[in-house]
Amino acid sequence: MMKQSHYLVDNGLVKQEKKLYHYTNVDSMKKILLSDTLLATHIQYMNDWSEYQKGYRILYKELKELESIELVEKGLLEEEKWSVVKEKIEELPDECPVTAEDYRNFIIEKNRTRMEMILPDVYSVSFCGEADLLNQWTNYAKENGVCLEFDFSDFVFQCPDVSDEIYKQFGKNTIDKTRVYKGYSPMKVVYEESAMRDIIKRDITSYLQNLPGKTEMEIEELWWKEMGNVFSIVPFFKHAAFAPEKEIRLAVRRLSKALNYKKPADGDRQSGIFDAEIHYIGSGSILKPRLKLQWRQKKKNGLEKTCKKTPVKSIIVGPGTNQEMTYRSIIYFIENTLDTISSVGKSEMKKLEIAEVVQAAYTGMKAGYVTDRGIIVRKSGIPYIY
Repeated sequence: MMKQSHYLVDNGLVKQEKKLYHYTNVDSMKKILLSDTLLATHIQYMNDWSEYQKGYRILYKELKELESIELVEKGLLEEEKWSVVKEKIEELPDECPVTAEDYRNFIIEKNRTRMEMILPDVYSVSFCGEADLLNQWTNYAKENGVCLEFDFSDFVFQCPDVSDEIYKQFGKNTIDKTRVYKGYSPMKVVYEESAMRDIIKRDITSYLQNLPGKTEMEIEELWWKEMGNVFSIVPFFKHAAFAPEKEIRLAVRRLSKALNYKKPADGDRQSGIFDAEIHYIGSGSILKPRLKLQWRQKKKNGLEKTCKKTPVKSIIVGPGTNQEMTYRSIIYFIENTLDTISSVGKSEMKKLEIAEVVQAAYTGMKAGYVTDRGIIVRKSGIPYIY
């Protein structure tokens, strides 16, 4: 399957610039900073799961309308080869499976292991493209929430759920390569249905133009590749009513890799599977399936960075009745707890230099504080209205 980030960029979903904003509460902020980890929620258990279904319906409708395909009418593609494509279209369900039972029944009925790879076993983390946005405070951060500013340009995401036993079985080098989520980047969400249709139509057209001269087996292989590509963009489609949220989404598929064990003492090799662990976390009355996505600095010349940094550039304290106390408690927490992160030093001049550099990016906010860890803490300039 094509790298997700390349595919999305080529199809008009531009890779997000460096600044990403994540609105949350203080307790979640603490867990994120202490673990270097974000929680990705299975897209079927997010509030906007219906948008995934909408994207699927657009895809299904466009494929169903290919009956009068010009490639066949103009003699550019033989009828028997076109029938291979038609058969694949007919195998798609009318509606995207919603429940685990629907999903399982569809896979059993069609006996298509490859279809299992492209249907929505997707986990997502949401960011925003703007700091200090009122609708984000009210919807996601509430009273005295916070907004974390990230820059992941020098980091990769990996699965943190690796035990000593797994390392012994597969070898540390193998697992450390396998556990990285490769080819995934935060992407802007598309809100206009016309843009969604244009992206899907363009992609289907590109697929069909590659069919002439291919064998039936090659056509089928291209079909599965194409379906994987199209399904990788569906999580980035949302209704236009959500546009004010300016969402940027990191969507990944759960890691599941077939690997060989290291050679045991008896000389035999054994096969095994490395799976990212699913964590079931309560949210109201629902146990939501989630993956842990841990950030790690990119290696330089194949070596780990010796000086640990953080992608968290700033923390904005939202409007609330206790904003000042929340602000001071976060500063105290960072200065006294995050001792594993490299310090910018005690030099007041260095801290002033950092403050001057970021000042322009935070116009409209109240004066902030540059911690010794280099993380800037500021207070929202939006009046408290809750």
